Amino acid sequence: YLGQVVEEASTEELFQNPLHPYTQGLLSCIPHLGVKKGEPLPVIEGSVPPLSKVPVGCHFCTRCKMADQHCMEHEPPACEVAPGACSEMLEICRIRKAGGVKMSEHLLEVKHLKKSYPVYDNSGKLFAKKKHMCAVDDMSFFIEKGETYGLVGESGCGKSTTGRTIVGLNHADSGEILYDGKDLCKLSDKGFRPLRKDIQMVFQDTLSALNP
Repeated sequence: YLGQVVEEASTEELFQNPLHPYTQGLLSCIPHLGVKKGEPLPVIEGSVPPLSKVPVGCHFCTRCKMADQHCMEHEPPACEVAPGACSEMLEICRIRKAGGVKMSEHLLEVKHLKKSYPVYDNSGKLFAKKKHMCAVDDMSFFIEKGETYGLVGESGCGKSTTGRTIVGLNHADSGEILYDGKDLCKLSDKGFRPLRKDIQMVFQDTLSALNP
């Protein structure tokens, strides 16, 4: 909610036993069989605040019926909660039952990634200076185990360059790309080769990239 992770669990656990008030509010809005025609669905009261007025504490506190002064002043830490326990906690981190994998483990972490491309001067000057165009400037994010991550941005903002650099098709100017504890930026082409089975790119035109 407003960029703040409020609850993590397997799909089955999340739908059967939602613990965070925001998750409960979202699932209560789903139509169910037996609802009388014309009967209004439950709604989450209030509206999402603008990004210029994000609450200091829990981001959901302005719309939460359980919020108190502490919620408004302090961001709640992620905590591991047993089903049904500590229902007043506003930030919940659950352990996935399959394999016992903890969702807070970073599978991939990008730190302060920078990548630029040379831009050549076509003016015809003999001693024209070579310029550089910065495609990615100080990019940082992480992807957790079991997570699907979407990188969204306008055309030309560096999404493709970031992806190409992660899979080793580009070399970063600076920064770190940590995969399972290894810094991919420090690997040679030969050193990257064993990881090709784990890190691959699926191109947009899959019919021309893959054999159906």
